[in-house]
Amino acid sequence: MATVGENIQISTHTIDKVTKAKVTLENYYTNLVSQNDEREGRYRLLERSMDEEGLTDEQVCLVILNSLPYRFGLKKKTVDDHPRPKITGARVERKRPRCQKTCRTS
Repeated sequence: MATVGENIQISTHTIDKVTKAKVTLENYYTNLVSQNDEREGRYRLLERSMDEEGLTDEQVCLVILNSLPYRFGLKKKTVDDHPRPKITGARVERKRPRCQKTCRTS
C-alpha cells in the first residue's frame, strides 16, 4: 500500500491500473499527432505534384471522386447489381431499399 497525503492509502493494484491508463493515453495521443503529421506530408506532396503537372483544383477533385470506389474496395454499380423485379400476374413486385420507403410506385 502506498500512502498519499495524511490518511489516504492506495493499493498497488490501483497504482498499476492508473499507470496503464496513463501509458495508453500517451500512446494514443502520440499516434494521433504522428498520423496528422503524415497526413500533412501527403497533402504537401499532393500540392507539389499538382503544381508540377499544372492541374487545377477542379481536375484534382474529379480524380479523387472517381478513385473513391477503388480506394475503399468498392466498385461502381451497374444494371446487373440491382435485383430483378418479379412479375406475378398483372403486378410487378420488387424489393425496395429501406431508404426509399417513402417513395411510392404506381
